[in-house]
Amino acid sequence: MALSTVPTCDVCGKAKGATNAWFVVFLDKYIPRFGQCHYAVFDWENKLASKKGAKHICGESCLTVMQARKVSRETK
Repeated sequence: MALSTVPTCDVCGKAKGATNAWFVVFLDKYIPRFGQCHYAVFDWENKLASKKGAKHICGESCLTVMQARKVSRETK
């Protein structure tokens, strides 16, 4: 399935450009070849980014924010 709209960062809302080095994150999801993942980060691939539950992250700073949010939810 191709992405039909321009992806935006799930942390800051920034729109993805053609040359940005983004990440795809999955939270609490079973991923074939990896098993049950609580926090899985992948380099951007349109195929991964279009999967259900995929989080789109624009860079390292937003990736750090996403990880901090995940950790704080687990420790409460």
